[in-house]
Amino acid sequence: KRANEIGDLIAEILEEWKEKYAFIGDVRGVGGMRIVEFVKDKKTREPDIELGAEIIGDATTKGILLIRAGLYSNCIRLLPPFAITDDQIKEGLAVLEGAIKRAHEKRGK
Repeated sequence: KRANEIGDLIAEILEEWKEKYAFIGDVRGVGGMRIVEFVKDKKTREPDIELGAEIIGDATTKGILLIRAGLYSNCIRLLPPFAITDDQIKEGLAVLEGAIKRAHEKRGK
C-alpha cells in the first residue's frame, strides 16, 4: 500500500515536470520506483547522457544521492524507502527539480 502511495505522489510531480521541461522525454515506473529520462529532443528521443550526469552532480552537492540508469545512462532512478514521509519526498524532489531548473536555464530550453 505505501509503495503505491509513494508512487502516486512521485508520478504526479514527475508528470508535471515532463510537461514543463523540454529535455524530459519520459517518466515511468511502478510503485515508488520511478525513472526520469533525459533526451536531447522529445521527438527523436535521442538520449542526453551528459545532462543526466550534470543533474546528478548538481543534486549531489545539495545532499541528494541519485542513481544513473537506462541503457544509455540518460535516466535518473528514484527508489525511496517505504518509511519516507510525503514531506520528505516533496523536499527531495524540490532539490532535484532545482538541479533540473539550473540545467534548463543553462540550455535555454
